[in-house]
Amino acid sequence: DPYVLLTLGQARFGDRSRHVKSTLDAAFYETYEMETQMPGNSLLRMDVYDHDLLGPDDYIGSTTIDLEERWCSRAWQSFELK
Repeated sequence: DPYVLLTLGQARFGDRSRHVKSTLDAAFYETYEMETQMPGNSLLRMDVYDHDLLGPDDYIGSTTIDLEERWCSRAWQSFELK
């Protein structure tokens, strides 16, 4: 029953109650809008947990994306907005 928590600076997004039930291959169709300044705090951290009814939730893993690096990358700038 995985769920995702996002952290950007002091802002936190995500909700434990939005876990995907009974799957090991979850697809998270969530959209979040957040503000940041570049240069500045641009590290977006995504933590994945397994929701448990009893006891603490299990930590599955995490990744960090440097939004400033993506924004300034020529490869990312070449994408069209849709």
